[in-house]
Amino acid sequence: MFEEIRQKFKKCINWLFFPIIWIGKKICLWFNTPTGRRIIVYASIPVFPIIWIGEKLCFWFGHPTGRRIIVCASILFLGLSLAGLLYTIKPKPKKRPSGSLVLTLKAIPIKLGDVKLKISGYGTVKPKNVILLSAQSKGIILSKHPDLAIGLVVNKGELLAQIDSEDAKLGLATAVAEIDRLKNELQINQQSIKDMEQDIDFENKVLLLVKKDYQRKKDLFDKKITSSSSLEHAEKSLTEQMRKFILLKGKSLRLKLTSATVRAKLAKAKAAKLQAEINITRCTILSPICGRIKSAFVENGEYVQPGQKILSIADDSNLEITVALSAFDIMKAMGLKKSDVKLYKNWFNKPDGTIPVKITWMESEQACSWIGKITQIRKFDEITRTLIVTVVPIKPIDETANQFPLVDGMFCEVTFTGRTLKNAMQIPWAAIQLDGDAFTIDKAGILHQRKINIYSVHNDKVTVNGGLPDGEMLVVQRLPRGIINGSKVNIAQLNKKPKIKLSTKRK
Repeated sequence: MFEEIRQKFKKCINWLFFPIIWIGKKICLWFNTPTGRRIIVYASIPVFPIIWIGEKLCFWFGHPTGRRIIVCASILFLGLSLAGLLYTIKPKPKKRPSGSLVLTLKAIPIKLGDVKLKISGYGTVKPKNVILLSAQSKGIILSKHPDLAIGLVVNKGELLAQIDSEDAKLGLATAVAEIDRLKNELQINQQSIKDMEQDIDFENKVLLLVKKDYQRKKDLFDKKITSSSSLEHAEKSLTEQMRKFILLKGKSLRLKLTSATVRAKLAKAKAAKLQAEINITRCTILSPICGRIKSAFVENGEYVQPGQKILSIADDSNLEITVALSAFDIMKAMGLKKSDVKLYKNWFNKPDGTIPVKITWMESEQACSWIGKITQIRKFDEITRTLIVTVVPIKPIDETANQFPLVDGMFCEVTFTGRTLKNAMQIPWAAIQLDGDAFTIDKAGILHQRKINIYSVHNDKVTVNGGLPDGEMLVVQRLPRGIINGSKVNIAQLNKKPKIKLSTKRK
């Protein structure tokens, strides 16, 4: 089989090169020149290697290893051919002039001057006074404010809810009846005491007469004028009269003690009456302040117990914001030093109300901005190492503008303005490279690396008070690859705004 393939391949090669040889002979005949002869020779030379390679391929094709070698070589030859073809059709890069290779960097002018140091903190607006109203008596909620809901603004003394007061009214009626009974009983006792005192006076006079009679009969008996029976009868009358007098005195004393007990019961009944009146008053829940309903916990028909929460009212006219500030930032911005004892004590012991404070709503600074004041330094948090400061809003920055009101729940930024730093500048974070240095561009367009001194950081601005030469341009971007210290660069000034000329002419 492979022998037949080899014979056919040899015939194909012969049939392929016979026309070439015939054309060479024709050229020799037509032109009879050396060129024709050379064409014949060059056309005949590849015939023998091709025939030899064809025979070898036919021989190798009969073995598995040969077939794999032929396939791999064909794939490699095809890949190299395609790579060469793509390389030949690749367009050549255009040549640029040397001046166009200078890169352009974003920069801002360096202007050193006085910088007001600022520190910022964040906090949520909270009402200073939030009153939680609880039930002071038990009963069923009969009614409440018709529009009672979270967010309702109520006036001081306005009715919020009414608790069933029938039990309290019953207690009041019982206390009143008891007071009347005790008053009558006290009057009876007093009248009895008065009558008893009259009886005692009368019996006392009788006792005196009996004593005189007894003394007279005793004298007569001593003189042996009367008998002993008469003396005994007089003595018996004296004893009976004394016993009667003593009983009246005891009865009078018991009536006085009973009156004292009645007076105590009367005082207790009056206290019960007062308590019943208080309970009736407690059944009516009124607003203690002018404020906003912050939460409501009960509904009509609900039974409440003393101490159960009913609602809470927030006083939105007295707001405050608690802010946590870094102690290090306070030291930097406020300039607190150990030697400055007066400022140190003033800051940590008594807040300095003259420090400018600005309160800004995080959603929109234009919609809600207020001037604030430090009122309290609450504590130094040992866990977060921050100073907890309380700030109260004083007035809007622009009172004429139709601003959004400052209300409970707003998340705000509070900015404190501290001392003034001389010969400094605030630069963006983008101007600081990864190694902490900055790059400047002189008037000749040469790039210079500068060691800078960072004093403080406020939001996206960095305050630098050393290392920046005044008058040069500060690079405010990360340096691209290939640019080093001393390179020639162009400047794209960010703060330079294009001038637009307005024309009123019609075209």
